[in-house]
Amino acid sequence: MPAERVSLLNELEADLRVEDRSLTILLQKCLLLGGRSGSDRLRVWARQELNGYFGDGIEVPEHRRVGSIIKVNAVVGYTQITGQSIPASHLPKVLRDNDVDEVLELRMGVGELEDWVRRDDKSIKLSQWKSADVVALMNAENPRFGQQITDVYWEVSTSAIHNVLMLVRTKMVDLVAELLAVLPDDETVPGKELVDDAVGVIVYGEHNHITVVQSRADAAPVVASGANGTAIGSQTSGDHSSVTGNQVVQGNDNKVTGHDTTITTNDTTMTDSTGNITVGSSDVRQEANSGLDTTEVLTFIGFVRQSLPVLGIEQSAQEGLVARIGELHREADSATPDRRRLCELLGTVLDGLRLVDPTVVRTIALDMGDEALKTVTGT
Repeated sequence: MPAERVSLLNELEADLRVEDRSLTILLQKCLLLGGRSGSDRLRVWARQELNGYFGDGIEVPEHRRVGSIIKVNAVVGYTQITGQSIPASHLPKVLRDNDVDEVLELRMGVGELEDWVRRDDKSIKLSQWKSADVVALMNAENPRFGQQITDVYWEVSTSAIHNVLMLVRTKMVDLVAELLAVLPDDETVPGKELVDDAVGVIVYGEHNHITVVQSRADAAPVVASGANGTAIGSQTSGDHSSVTGNQVVQGNDNKVTGHDTTITTNDTTMTDSTGNITVGSSDVRQEANSGLDTTEVLTFIGFVRQSLPVLGIEQSAQEGLVARIGELHREADSATPDRRRLCELLGTVLDGLRLVDPTVVRTIALDMGDEALKTVTGT
């Protein structure tokens, strides 16, 4: 076996003993170890710590959430105010609704974090969202004669950033120690399952060593056979079963939630089901409704109305958009909203927003509108 493979784990151990060894270098070696062992979990973790936690659906781990002080710069009359602390309750409503507060997520890679710590500064000034948009929203929500907010930022102490780096290093120490302790004497490179389990326990906080065997969802249905079964997914079921998903139900006294359902049964209650329904008994009771939830639509409407002052829409276009939003609100808030009408009005409002110059607020509005449209169409 090549010498470099024999020594990689030991190299990591030796490097971790050096107090000022760059965490970037250590994580790069973890990335190599993940490749040698075949551990996707180790590679993913090391790569995210190196490159940052960016991308759709990527959550920031708890150790990268730090406390901060929200501060503003402002002009009041002829006086310049710098570094005035404010509580999160003074932030624009749209930020508060998106859980923006004093807790800051450090998404950037460890190289940038290490660079900040190497500076002599006691604190770092960071932004959330686009500062110009936040400033515009704050001035629009709290207009005061003679007062103008010029900047808003989150101040984080370098000691808090240093603590984040120490937590990552500690995870690496625990990981290497665990692998060295359990690696068989006749092996030099830990196997995939061993590394995956160690990463799960130490990095992600899983309490058990679990080997996950994945199966294809389309290979076979889940069968809840016999009485009193519960099945979720694509399945068939027996008597007295509670079933959720795409299903074939055979038996008596069943409760079904889902769609595209085929039923051969007696005394069945079916709730909120849509799609193709085949009923094989005259005793089936269907308690179906439209299932049209307009909560996302109403939330989207509220956000757009609040954001209109900072979207930069021309007056004539804004009047037309306000009218369409009003129609959308009335339809979404009605007792029996029409799905087709909602889709039409949502599309019109979204088309209007797409004509606006790109800003963070516009992007958020479009994302919220797209999500609202998905809930209406059921896609």
